[in-house]
Amino acid sequence: MVTDTNDKKTVVAAGTPVAVVGEPVKKRGSTKATRRAQDVEKRMTKTMSRLSRAVDKGVNKYIDRRDKSDNKRKDGGLIDAPQNIVSSAARAAADVTPMIGDLMKLVSTKESRKALRRNFSSVPTIPFM
Repeated sequence: MVTDTNDKKTVVAAGTPVAVVGEPVKKRGSTKATRRAQDVEKRMTKTMSRLSRAVDKGVNKYIDRRDKSDNKRKDGGLIDAPQNIVSSAARAAADVTPMIGDLMKLVSTKESRKALRRNFSSVPTIPFM
């Protein structure tokens, strides 16, 4: 900040934030109803991101293995295609596995567990023979 000595006014550079002293900043929150929707959206975004990264890694691995097979021998990419596809699919599946946990966290909430207990408390037990 630069102050002008002639009239003691504060000169602020363009684009810099100015804080007003004394006025409290109101925090923007979310209502209880929308919090759950925000949590679902956040987890679904994380899951989709994980899935797209896994597919990208799998495809890149396939392309690398195909090129390596092509360089080794004539028609190598075509001959080794099944093996290369399986290998790259295994890589993608390994990267996608934590996605199942993300989805389970999405469905397993305190409310859903209570509802499950409430619904199954009335089911009679089957005696073992």
